[in-house]
Amino acid sequence: MKKWLRYTGLALLLAGALPLGWVQGKAWLAQLLIARSWAVEQAGHGRQPPWPWADFHPVAVLEIPRLHRTLYVLNGLSLRTLAFGPGYYRDPETGDTLLAAHRNSHFLGVRKLRVGDELRLDRGHGPERWRVVEVLDLARPRLTLPGDGSLLLSTCLPDHKPGPTPYRRVIRARPIQSHRQS
Repeated sequence: MKKWLRYTGLALLLAGALPLGWVQGKAWLAQLLIARSWAVEQAGHGRQPPWPWADFHPVAVLEIPRLHRTLYVLNGLSLRTLAFGPGYYRDPETGDTLLAAHRNSHFLGVRKLRVGDELRLDRGHGPERWRVVEVLDLARPRLTLPGDGSLLLSTCLPDHKPGPTPYRRVIRARPIQSHRQS
């Protein structure tokens, strides 16, 4: 009887971990394929979707040096896009850029970002350097872009219970000005 309970418990534990393993595995594999697609485009061979049926393509690379994270960012903010990587939107009037991703895959490390951290965003013309200036946890937000050329990272609140949630963590970064010597 005890052996049966032990095996049943182990089976339930593995079944519970399987969805998390699938999400993480899919996120990892998608990023490998998207990185390859980004490299092809950056080498001047034209835009190539990461896989034949993809209706998105990489538009940027986000680096978070302190967390040793590199993420390939996809055009658009559709749920299909967010299933495979961070999504990208840039307001053409203000220059504000919004990157959004799921808290349990690509933006898993966002909970560790803090004011003062450096971010690098390469849109295909070399990395832009950004400094985190604000970390906000918002309940039921209506995200309004600040209109000042900020970079915003948005995800569901990382420490909230699993499943859909109205709570968001928003990271706001400002460009780091490079000082040129004359």
